This record gives sequence, C-alpha cells and structure tokens, in this order.
Amino acid sequence: MRTNSTLNRIYDIPGEIVDSIRLEADDVVISPQITSFAPQAGRPGSLVLIHGMHFSTLPGENTVRFQGETAEVLSVSDTLLQVRVPSTARTGRLEVETRHGAGGSDRPFEVYLPPQLQSVTP
Repeated sequence: MRTNSTLNRIYDIPGEIVDSIRLEADDVVISPQITSFAPQAGRPGSLVLIHGMHFSTLPGENTVRFQGETAEVLSVSDTLLQVRVPSTARTGRLEVETRHGAGGSDRPFEVYLPPQLQSVTP
C-alpha cells in the first residue's frame, strides 16, 4: 500500500564548512518576501510600490492582497511590484503570493476610507 507521507531524513553535518560553497537561506528560499512598500497609507484606487525579493516577472503570476482583498497588479520585476489599492481594501497586512509561496508585510497598510454620513438633522 502506498501513501503520500513524507519521510524525514537526518544527514550528518559535515566536519568542515567551506565558505566558498556555503549557502545562505536567501540562496535557497524562493518564496516572495516584502521588504518595504510606499506609500504607507492611501485611498482605494491609489498606487502602491511593493519592494522585495523573488516576485514573478509575469504579472499574472503575482497575487497581491490588502488584508485579503485582491489588488490589480500593474507592473512587475523580480524586486518591485506596482499595484492599485482595491476598492474593497481594509487596513491590514499586504501579502504577495506566487507559485513558489507567499510572503507578507511586517507592518499594515492603512486604508483611508471616505467619511460616511451617520444621520441628518434639520
């Protein structure tokens, strides 16, 4: 009987680590990472630049969310995304998802909402 369970294997740590062939986490991990974004706040419909690493260079392969609400991706590079704040956005974290994984912002993006009329008194 075959199952889809994963086997964990423990390997011996090499006796000597050679710096010339040493790998850092950024060399191996290819999930997108958000390092910063600007501006820090804005209205729905405004443009936001998201700086980071490991974004897809194909616009359709990047999904950007503002607290769960999907944003329109306007332009891309592997380190920069330009997006439009969705009309349904709420204040909260930004998230970028590619086929290699997802990454979120450390700080929230603050969404400025228009004032709402509560009541009218003559």
